[in-house]
Amino acid sequence: MTLGFLLEPVIIPLLEPAVPKSFELYLFAGFNEVFFLSVGVLLAGLALFRVRETLIERIDLPFSCDKIYDEMLDYIDWAGRNILRTQSGFVRYYLSIILGAVSLVLIASGTLSTVTAGQSFIPQDLSLTITDLAKVFMLILTVIAGILTVVVSEHVKAAIAYGVIGYAIGVIFLIEHAPDVALVQLLVEPMATVLIIIMLGRIRFRTRYNVIQNLWKGRHGNNLGLLRDLVISITIGGAVFIFSLIALQSRPEQEGIAEWHLEHTRAVDTEDVVGAIVADFRGTDTLLEIAVFTTAALGVLTLLARGRQSGGALVPRTEQISYLPEFDEQVVEEIQDATSLSTPFTRTVSYIVLPIAILIGIEQILYGGIGPGDGFTAGVTIGLAVSLWYIVLGYDEAKRQLPWFRPEIITRLGLVIAIVNATIPTLLGRGFMGHVQYDRVLGIYEQVGAFGLHITSSLIFEIAIAITVMGGLGIIMEAIAYPSARSNGRRHSAESVEAAS
Repeated sequence: MTLGFLLEPVIIPLLEPAVPKSFELYLFAGFNEVFFLSVGVLLAGLALFRVRETLIERIDLPFSCDKIYDEMLDYIDWAGRNILRTQSGFVRYYLSIILGAVSLVLIASGTLSTVTAGQSFIPQDLSLTITDLAKVFMLILTVIAGILTVVVSEHVKAAIAYGVIGYAIGVIFLIEHAPDVALVQLLVEPMATVLIIIMLGRIRFRTRYNVIQNLWKGRHGNNLGLLRDLVISITIGGAVFIFSLIALQSRPEQEGIAEWHLEHTRAVDTEDVVGAIVADFRGTDTLLEIAVFTTAALGVLTLLARGRQSGGALVPRTEQISYLPEFDEQVVEEIQDATSLSTPFTRTVSYIVLPIAILIGIEQILYGGIGPGDGFTAGVTIGLAVSLWYIVLGYDEAKRQLPWFRPEIITRLGLVIAIVNATIPTLLGRGFMGHVQYDRVLGIYEQVGAFGLHITSSLIFEIAIAITVMGGLGIIMEAIAYPSARSNGRRHSAESVEAAS
């Protein structure tokens, strides 16, 4: 690429959409002034290189670039050591500092008073329809569930309340005629709730109990930290509420980007505007998002695998469980031991759900352009069905019956497919992430169209998204469902080796 051999297939197609004027790029433009100037600069540099040692010996300065460079390195090391001293490693402290600084800026600068000046927060028309009442009810339910996530003392109940928030928001999206977004929300929410509850069962009891005690009683016998968090959260939440409300009331009536998306959706061979935005109009954003998702999933696998190898004891001892109803011995055992869920009925349901979920996922990928659903919802649907196997059948049985499910390989495969699919249009002169009708290129447009399908770059991209999401969920579920007894066995083996040495 540096030598210019990829100008025509790669560089020029990337630059043409960004440069409004016509331009020409050459690997070699001939013997002109620029060429001779470049040759002169190279010759002068070569001559200077040959005599550099003689010049350095004759020039006697009180300082040298080497000394300046060494001093800069020493200063960087000093600055790094001092900065590291301020890093506690606790995310809560970082969030408190960041959000606290934002709160101080909002209060001290007078931004809130300036923005709210002359604004009316009570709508003039207070008439409500049945739909409006449904939205109001869902909003009230969201607020109540949000309060419960903060005030309840049991983590499991807080996780369930958190799930209620997601379901209520999903219903609001459905009422607002956004079925795609509602479907994603209603699929992601049970996945998040189940993962949170399972993780709660895998975290040491003492850690969770200390978190509850520190939250309400403080680390030093006072509630200054709780008061600090309340002030910060109320300020940030109030500011976001005010800004959002003013933006909704003051937005212009002029034609926006939404109209453009509606008018150009058919140009990318789809009827679904959301799918067109995700896979084409903002396809590069989606590509970067699934790359981040893949990295995060592999990071979770790495972190949990390291803890697994070290044999961290995640199961609390029974003599410690006596403080809150959440830590009742039977409750903890039910959360941590999946065998209590393995019954003939639940196993039958698991066997039935997985093939149905795979069929639904395929349908959402192939025909998502004419209805709700896309690659993301397909990946979540299949991932949830596979997660059900791990929860009901257990880690070993699920791995034995699903030998094809290798989530770490599946996730990487999805990312590779997405990158290759984004690069192929560049080789065809369409630009990076350009829209390509592969069925027309292959001459099978009519044959495939008879089934209501079109093989396009968007379809391949949706497949890549589904594979990546499914693999990412599998990585997280495998890491969580890994047997604790096996981790403890590794820990005891490591301790025996250390004692023998």
